[in-house]
Amino acid sequence: DLSENRMAGIAAARGTYVAIIDADDLCSKNWLVEGLALAKTHEKCVVHTEYSINFGTIAILWKKTDSKSVELEAIYNMQANRWDSALIAERSLLTEYGYRPNRDGFGSEDWDFNMRTLANGIKHLVAPRTILFVRRKESGSELDKQRQQKRIVRPSDLLSIERFRA
Repeated sequence: DLSENRMAGIAAARGTYVAIIDADDLCSKNWLVEGLALAKTHEKCVVHTEYSINFGTIAILWKKTDSKSVELEAIYNMQANRWDSALIAERSLLTEYGYRPNRDGFGSEDWDFNMRTLANGIKHLVAPRTILFVRRKESGSELDKQRQQKRIVRPSDLLSIERFRA
């Protein structure tokens, strides 16, 4: 399970900051330097690459943006995850919010993490001029498995009825 692997890595880390990247993804050579520099300018934040280029079975150029107000993020996240799995954040933030396991019909650990941090006022930022390269496989990927099993994202305070009523 990706979430359990990530949590084991976070637990083993000893630095102030942790970078998460899937083993089959590649990042631009400036990602770690630029991402860490941006993370250090904010007390609590999650930093993502500015672009993702997906290649393989599908071709996508995805430009990501900084998070907006909680109200706008609730609307955006009803439809899709705004950022992919690569990120840099303080180890303490990752330990506090963590990744919940993909089981019991739930999946999309990254989307779940993003929504929980957004609901708690944690900013998500993009490091300018950074890229994540993601190879999309025809089958066998974790995302593909979750789709086949019809897993859904966990309920989130970001998407609460009370928030939408307000």
